[in-house]
Amino acid sequence: FVGPVLWSPSARACGQAFEEMSWSLSLILGLAGARSGLASSPAQQRRLAGGTLNFQTSTASSSGPVDFTLKSRVYVPYGAGEGFGYGMGAVEQFAYDPVEKYAYTVSEQGYVNVVDFVDPATPTVMAASLSIDLAGKKLTDVAVCAAQGLLFVAHGADDKTSPGAVRMYSTVQRSSPTQAPAFDKEFTVGALPDMISPNQDCTMLAVANEGEGDMDSNNTLVDPVGSVTIIRNPTADAPDVWTVSFDALGSDAELMASGVHLPLPLGAL
Repeated sequence: FVGPVLWSPSARACGQAFEEMSWSLSLILGLAGARSGLASSPAQQRRLAGGTLNFQTSTASSSGPVDFTLKSRVYVPYGAGEGFGYGMGAVEQFAYDPVEKYAYTVSEQGYVNVVDFVDPATPTVMAASLSIDLAGKKLTDVAVCAAQGLLFVAHGADDKTSPGAVRMYSTVQRSSPTQAPAFDKEFTVGALPDMISPNQDCTMLAVANEGEGDMDSNNTLVDPVGSVTIIRNPTADAPDVWTVSFDALGSDAELMASGVHLPLPLGAL
């Protein structure tokens, strides 16, 4: 049930890490661009000799990270402002609002708690009156659009294999800290939405739907197809929502024949 922990690396460490992440991202985007036909010449099917791209960065520079300094920690409940215990999934995910300086944690027990980070050295869990009560729902992710004052919470269906949902709320405002997040609308997405990713101005949301399988009452495997849901203009009266299924990508054999690396193909066990 340990919640967000704040660490402070050295500026030099941050710079080095950013350089390495930027280089890695450029490499990945370059490969993705060539693979998707964005390169100047047609993409060629290829297989990496070792099966998986691998490179070493731990000795890239003598000025790499040395250590981190713990600044603070906060214990977050799994219920609405109360209830502490191991194994309860109190902080499945969390998101930070850098404008209002509040963090939001989602619990597998179905609650969203608010943590005040106005003083990073002494973060404080806010009163239960600010919590969002979705008891019975398995919350999977949370995202904040700080400039727009929007909060998004994802949860799976009761049976996990049916379509899930993303709910939109207002964020807590520093000017009225007793005003709880207000529910706006709900979007139906694919099975078990596991990640919400808004664009910079929050006009588009991408939701990754894990599509995790489960056994039904007849002990038969129900295995929904993974997908991505796109939500355009979420604040509009009638937002555009469409879900793209991975089913159209083909079978595992077809994907591997096209050069896609699958860590665990269907039937591997």
